[in-house]
Amino acid sequence: MKRKNKLELILAFFLLIYSLTSLIPVINTYHWAVRMMDFPRLQMFTLGIVVFIPLLINAIKEKRKIYLLLIIAVAAFVFDIDRIYPYTPISRIESQMHKSHPGEFSLLTYNVLQTNTEYGKLQELIKEKNPDFIFLYEVDKKWTDSLATLPGYPVRKLDPLDNTYGIAFLSKIPIDSIELRHLVTGDIPSYRIKFKDVTIFVVHPRPPKPPTDSDKRDAELVMIAREAKKLDGPILVVGDMNDVAWSHTTRLFRRISGLLDPRVGRHPFGTFPATNILLRWPLDYVFHSEELKLTGIDVMPDIGSDHLPLLASFYVSDKGNQESTEEPKPGDAKEAKKIIREGTDPN
Repeated sequence: MKRKNKLELILAFFLLIYSLTSLIPVINTYHWAVRMMDFPRLQMFTLGIVVFIPLLINAIKEKRKIYLLLIIAVAAFVFDIDRIYPYTPISRIESQMHKSHPGEFSLLTYNVLQTNTEYGKLQELIKEKNPDFIFLYEVDKKWTDSLATLPGYPVRKLDPLDNTYGIAFLSKIPIDSIELRHLVTGDIPSYRIKFKDVTIFVVHPRPPKPPTDSDKRDAELVMIAREAKKLDGPILVVGDMNDVAWSHTTRLFRRISGLLDPRVGRHPFGTFPATNILLRWPLDYVFHSEELKLTGIDVMPDIGSDHLPLLASFYVSDKGNQESTEEPKPGDAKEAKKIIREGTDPN
């Protein structure tokens, strides 16, 4: 076989792989092998473009009859553009940026990686950025012990676990209440915090990876979305959601909750993996209601974990003209009930 033909076969193979990974997630299933394809969407889209162009040129030049593959690839491109476009600077900004305000508060959300021992680096970042609230995930006893020497945070709720789902909350500001919850399974905790008029949901659901499907993750996110929708007043949902912004589940979460995503109209704010910017995607989130005005959001430098910390700041005000770009669909309520039913442990 000629080298040119071999190259064409290789390009066609990679284009087929791209098309499959783009279109297969349309299937309504919780299976980990399908749901994991949601994550590297930006990277696979780039790969698809890189192999599509030379393959198209060669097909036209050599009169190759590979139209079906090219048509499938174009469908995949259209599908991906629809998913990725909101998280680019050319899309309409959903959560407007406001000037600093005397009443603003800041928060740091960070998956520490349970096996990471760079305790001092986190403390240095906290001392530098001085956030009012700190939300940590994957904390075990060693991590919570390391926080004992951190000054200035009198309010502490520490729930270390050895299963990589321990969580912790530290605050400079007095809070009204904090509730430890287990929404879908007994070994995955979450918090519901009340701070003045603000309700904060803190989540870290289990990701889809072999052999774990996405049913419990999806159920937890949908439950919080429904709960948030019923509440009055300012709302924050913070955490390592183990999902990407463009997945069906997160888009359903946004439609049901009506919350705003600071990523829309800006960029994805990728936080994982910390050590490779080319493979990075967004896993750590801060969603908020209209009453909370965004004054800053940024991804922090690598301080030892496989995640990057995310820093954001808000102040409470009246509702404005900010609107979610994810409008509710007629079948959302029915789908939400189905996801919760199938993803929660029986009592």
